Amino acid sequence: MTLDVTFGEPVARRKLLAHTGFLVGFCFLAFTMRAYLQRQTPSTAALALAGILFSFAFLTGPYLDSFMLCSVTGAIETILVFMGVASILAFLMVHLKSGVSKMLYLPGLAAGLFISWRILATPEATSGLNTFSAFFVGAIVLFYLIASLWTVYKAYSGATASERDSRGLNLMLIGALVGLVPPVIAVATNTLAPQVLLPGQAFYFLSFIAVPITWSMAVLKTGAASE
Repeated sequence: MTLDVTFGEPVARRKLLAHTGFLVGFCFLAFTMRAYLQRQTPSTAALALAGILFSFAFLTGPYLDSFMLCSVTGAIETILVFMGVASILAFLMVHLKSGVSKMLYLPGLAAGLFISWRILATPEATSGLNTFSAFFVGAIVLFYLIASLWTVYKAYSGATASERDSRGLNLMLIGALVGLVPPVIAVATNTLAPQVLLPGQAFYFLSFIAVPITWSMAVLKTGAASE
């Protein structure tokens, strides 16, 4: 089939989403790597890993003309994004609980491989497959985000006022509430009630920017207090 295509300017809203998304991804890279370069600890290393992996959700790579290369690159980036979501919780386990099991990454890996299969194998997009995909992926993302919120809250509520200050828990709680609650609302809505569109829902992801800023400050404050 031959089609005559007229190219035009990107829609302003889509362009704004792309630019702001780049800013969020850059902050995940810059602030987490800055914390690691200033002080090499298990916490800063785990935070830097989370920042690098999760930044793939916002930083798109170069355009590749080959459809196969585009598909393979997209599949790899998808896996890295879900590993990044898992790494956020993994960082909290390392920083607040001093240990993390590799099993924690399995749900994220399963979601990443599933979406990668859809990208590479291109099965027929039936309503049943689409519904299952949305629920399966949404449930896994919600698990990681809610578990991250709960982990920060438990550490904060179980600490004294002096411990909250010395361990940077005040900053971590602010980052968790500001950065994770809006995405949780958006993902839960998309998963449980996809027909509902909340006001400004497409921009809820911008709140993620609070996570690398506050958490990198918190780990550096913890390291300074322990010296």
